[in-house]
Amino acid sequence: DEEFWLEDGNIILVTSLRPTAFRVYKALLARQVEAFADMFASSTAQESESYQGCPVVQLADAPEDLRHLLRVLVPTTDPLFCRAKDGPLPTLHQFSAIIRLSHKYRIERLQEEALTVLKDQYCNTLDAYDRRVSVYARPVSESCIPTTHMIEIIELARLTDTTSLLPVAFYETQGMLLELLMDSWLRENGTVVHLSRGDLQRCVNSRADFHNASLDRTLRMVRLADTVTCELGCRPTLIHFCGGLDSDMYLCLEDPLGRDTSQCSWSWLVENYDCYPDGIAPCETCIAKVRAQEKEDREKLWARLPWIFSIEVPGWPA
Repeated sequence: DEEFWLEDGNIILVTSLRPTAFRVYKALLARQVEAFADMFASSTAQESESYQGCPVVQLADAPEDLRHLLRVLVPTTDPLFCRAKDGPLPTLHQFSAIIRLSHKYRIERLQEEALTVLKDQYCNTLDAYDRRVSVYARPVSESCIPTTHMIEIIELARLTDTTSLLPVAFYETQGMLLELLMDSWLRENGTVVHLSRGDLQRCVNSRADFHNASLDRTLRMVRLADTVTCELGCRPTLIHFCGGLDSDMYLCLEDPLGRDTSQCSWSWLVENYDCYPDGIAPCETCIAKVRAQEKEDREKLWARLPWIFSIEVPGWPA
């Protein structure tokens, strides 16, 4: 391996898939990974199992995965989770390799560190969801339509029994075409990952719930417009607003958890609509009522996410 063939290394790890040799430090790995310590202790020093005086240990892993793990355990530059403020984000392939190998070799500290970072993205509170920023670089193929990378997030959550990742991960499959859901995620090591039949069914069955939530949210907005009272008489203005939205605007409201700052929110549209009669927008008091109702709708739906996907998530907000 070009990156991890260290001339003063004293042990060689060879991957079984696409055989690649990594020359690293025996004691450094053994002190961090008990499974490696046991493996090294049980290896023999026969001539056929050594090279340039170093014992050779076979690992049933892919070189791409092992390389990502070694970048953390034997960093030649910066460890994975330590980066400059504006530095490049890790990739999902890096997270996947580290979580899977940490799980396999029982490196609990490292697995928890990687999962903690993912929990910032696939969080368990609505406030955290509204504040979140990307924790890993999005796949190059991702545009306005999510790619199949959500399949990998669900798979990692299942592997490590980290159910708190699942509600948001399942929710974000709602923007995926059914063909993509039934497709697969290709790992960097060549492994193809599919959703289990049960998880695929969860994603499909939940679509009716989110469609109904979007419809209910729209009806509540229309009802609010028809019943609002204020000194400035904003009722006709809000009624005009609801009747003036075109089909494209209603389509952008199909995401019932759309963040308040996005174009998937009623409050954003009320504040940015540019076709009010005489150019007069609703008063701030009426806009605040729209915001309050929207927040209530989103909080109710957030609390129902585990129920919608038929999963149990300890500690999920009620």
